[in-house]
Amino acid sequence: MPELPEVESVLRALRDSQPSLVGCRIGQTQVLWEGVLCGWSVADFQNQLQGSMIATAGRQGKYLYFGLDGPGKRRYLVVHLRMTGT
Repeated sequence: MPELPEVESVLRALRDSQPSLVGCRIGQTQVLWEGVLCGWSVADFQNQLQGSMIATAGRQGKYLYFGLDGPGKRRYLVVHLRMTGT
């Protein structure tokens, strides 16, 4: 389970680095474990993301979220780092 400082560090690295992830366009996605898609098929997930621009990046608790501007509407990609430790 990731700790909040680790999640915040990842967010800042992605959002505040140069070049920033914010403003980038998603060209291609690769799904390594289909179980994380929560009911989406791999093809549908990839089609929804391809060509979207990352407009915002933030954190809510231990989740990262990315606001994606795509054709017609804004979508959000929510990510949990799924880190484990002993």
